[in-house]
Amino acid sequence: MLIFKTSGQTFESVIRNEKHAFPNCPKNWFRGETVLVSKNKADCIHSEKQISYTMSLLDIRPTTDNEIRKYWPGNDSRWKYIAICTETSHVPNPFNLDDVPNLSSTQHYKDVQIFAKIKSEDEALILPLLTPSSSNTPDEIISPEQYYEGAYQKISVNSYERNLKARRECIAHHGLSCAICRFNFGNRYGELGEGYIHVHHVVPLSKIGKEYTVDPVKDLIPLCANCHAMVHRTGTTLTVDQVRKSLKTRLRKK
Repeated sequence: MLIFKTSGQTFESVIRNEKHAFPNCPKNWFRGETVLVSKNKADCIHSEKQISYTMSLLDIRPTTDNEIRKYWPGNDSRWKYIAICTETSHVPNPFNLDDVPNLSSTQHYKDVQIFAKIKSEDEALILPLLTPSSSNTPDEIISPEQYYEGAYQKISVNSYERNLKARRECIAHHGLSCAICRFNFGNRYGELGEGYIHVHHVVPLSKIGKEYTVDPVKDLIPLCANCHAMVHRTGTTLTVDQVRKSLKTRLRKK
C-alpha cells in the first residue's frame, strides 16, 4: 500500500485523470498496489478528511512534456515521473491517518511530502477503513497470499463481499488481458480502457455459503466482459478451459 499526497489545487486532477506526478521515482512498488490519495491537511475545508479516495497502481514511468502540460500545466520542470492508476474508489468513511488507532507512527506519514510506502503493520489497520462495513466485510489478511472472500450476508438477498485487494493481486499476477481470448481493453481503447477487466471467481460465489480462503492467483482469473458472460451463459458456470475450447473450435471453422 502507498500514500500519494496532493495539494488541493491538483487533487481534482489526480482523481479525474487517475494520474499523479513525482520529481523522483518511488521505490518498492508493484502493479495492482492500493494507493491512498491524501489531500494536504492545509487544503481540507472545515471537517473534510484527507483520505477520501483510493486507486490501484498500474505503472510508474518517466513522464513526457506533453503529459505534464496536459495534466499539470505550469510544472514542466518539476515532475519527472508519472504514476498511472485505475479503479478509483470513494472511501465510504473518509479519514485521516491520525484517526487510525494504534498506527505505528503518525509523524512518519506527516513528514511525507509526495509519496510513501505504508508500513505493513499499518496496512492491516487501514484496510478495514476502506470497506463499507468493517464489521461485515472480510478484509482480514491471514497471510500475504491469503484473503477471506465471499462472506455470506443475509440482507434482502444473499450477497458476497468481493475483496478489492484480492482482485488487485489477481491482476498484478495475471495481467489485464482476458485469459480466454487475450482481449485487452487498454490495447483496444487506449487510455479509456486502461486497467479495465472483469475478475472471475473460479469457484462460483453462488455456491459458497460461508467465508472461504481465496488465493488471488489460483482462485481468480481476469476475463473480458464477453468471455465472462459466456462462462455464465448456460446457467451452469462453465470452466475457462471449456469456453476457450469452444472459441478455438469456432475459430478453426472460419
